[in-house]
Amino acid sequence: MSNKRLAIAIQTKICLICGRQHKDDSAILMDTRITTEETARKREAEMSQPSDYGDCNECKANKEKGIVLIGFDETKSDFTVKPQGAGFYRTGQYLVVTEENYKRFPFPQEHIDAGLKHRCMFIPEQLALQIIENSK
Repeated sequence: MSNKRLAIAIQTKICLICGRQHKDDSAILMDTRITTEETARKREAEMSQPSDYGDCNECKANKEKGIVLIGFDETKSDFTVKPQGAGFYRTGQYLVVTEENYKRFPFPQEHIDAGLKHRCMFIPEQLALQIIENSK
């Protein structure tokens, strides 16, 4: 019996909204070469690393309920990282608000429109904390 085989792994994605790794709606990745068992294990470990971005099922469900607001720290974020949202330093505030309430926030109109279109918006941590405090 040969100790050669294909490396196979399930693609791991990163949710741009919550920042968690997930395998929701992921593809099966298969190496195109038959290799030794040791090499196949190494390739599977490499292929299991996050390789794509996409909303996790939990965030998709929350986007259907309302607009997702994610708190971030502007001083620790890297706005040059692509895709947009990947470089935000999330601070743990995760809010889902109704469209009606979202439209009342003191955001510029283009931000309101973008939030309604994408169903999510990153907001400075202090604003997120203020919204939480005001909702009590």
